[in-house]
Amino acid sequence: MKEISILLSIAVVGSSIIFLFDRRAKRKILLHEKLDQLLPGVTQGIVSFKELTSLKRGYFASYEKNEWQEANKELYYSVKEFQDLSRWFRIEQMNQLREFSDYYSEIEERRNSFNAVLIDQELKAYEQAFDNVEGNSLDDQQRKAIIVEEDNNLCIAGAGSGKTTTIVGKIKYLLERYRIDPEKILLISYTRKAAESLSERVQNNR
Repeated sequence: MKEISILLSIAVVGSSIIFLFDRRAKRKILLHEKLDQLLPGVTQGIVSFKELTSLKRGYFASYEKNEWQEANKELYYSVKEFQDLSRWFRIEQMNQLREFSDYYSEIEERRNSFNAVLIDQELKAYEQAFDNVEGNSLDDQQRKAIIVEEDNNLCIAGAGSGKTTTIVGKIKYLLERYRIDPEKILLISYTRKAAESLSERVQNNR
């Protein structure tokens, strides 16, 4: 009887091990299938982020950051499920998931760092242009105000400090750097006389 009892115990333990192993194997298969479905989106998310942080492309604006995050929000939370399961997947797959997750969670810091590098590059690349806007050499604040392309840009300065000159320089920069269609640039001033003066100054500086 003792031997039968031992054999039964061994059989029960063996069945439990097989059951647990089977459950784990099924979960692993399901996760691999899910990862295969996620990877194309992850790849696309990485590619689109790298496009946003291309110096050739230009300034990385806040609205672009928000659009990228919104487009990849669900994917990001799906990817988080795999963070502690690296032993089940290939190194290159996990590296891809980490890269995507880092872009998403650190996007504001990366955007700020990228724009800082871009501003330095643009200051050097357009130094000659900024040295002569309506016959004036712009100061550092004016030059940075021209380069920055946020959703909204508020510039506060006193009378005669060069606000209009900065606007004229901004138009020239947009036309040269980004090849913006002049018809898509709208300038608004408080009075008709000021608007006519601004339009004339922009035309003379092109």
